[in-house]
Formats: sequence, structure tokens, C-alpha cells
Amino acid sequence: MPHRIIWNSVPILPFARAKASVAFYEMLGFELVHREKAYLMFRKDQVELHLAREGQYDIGSRSTCYFRCPDVDRYFNNLKLAPELVLSAPQDRSWGMREFHLRDPFGNVLRFGQPATE
Repeated sequence: MPHRIIWNSVPILPFARAKASVAFYEMLGFELVHREKAYLMFRKDQVELHLAREGQYDIGSRSTCYFRCPDVDRYFNNLKLAPELVLSAPQDRSWGMREFHLRDPFGNVLRFGQPATE
């Protein structure tokens, strides 16, 4: 079996009102597992869903997907990317993840991350 490059993906949807969003996704059976002022994380079974406050993390798109990877630096360095598609190279983020961000040709933002090492 080949080495897995991407573990899974997590959609990140915009929200405007946290209380209404939490009530809606809990009604669907999702559990709120993490909450920040501008970010909500839900889980149901093996599915994870994130919501970001509209405009809070705006880097030019409302459509975003998060991919968990075991080695974002290796993956990034092996990609042959046009410079205009790279929003940020791998870097440690304040929320404890090492990530890089891309924009696909249609403006969707793709975020790739792994837990940051100390």
C-alpha cells in the first residue's frame, strides 16, 4: 500500500451567527467539539465540519476545504505549483498547526495542515 499523503478533508463553511449555527448543526446530530470567537468545530461519527465567521479568515474565497496531511512540508515541496496559486508556504500557525494555503484556478481555498511540532 502506498504512503498516504492526505489523511482526510474538512470543509470550512462561513457563518454569521454562532448561536444559530450551533443550534442547527446540533439538530443534525453534530457535536460542538471546539469553539473560538470566530471558529466552530463539529464532529459526527467520523465526519468533521468547521465553520469560520464570515469575513474573519477571508483570503478571497467563501469556499474552503482543509486537508490533514502527515508531512505538509514534503507534500508542498513535491508539488509543481504556479506561484499565483500559492497563498502561503508551510508555516507554524498560532492555533498549533503547520499549514500551507493554495487557491485553485476557480478561487477555492485549499488549506493543508498537520499538528505543529515543538
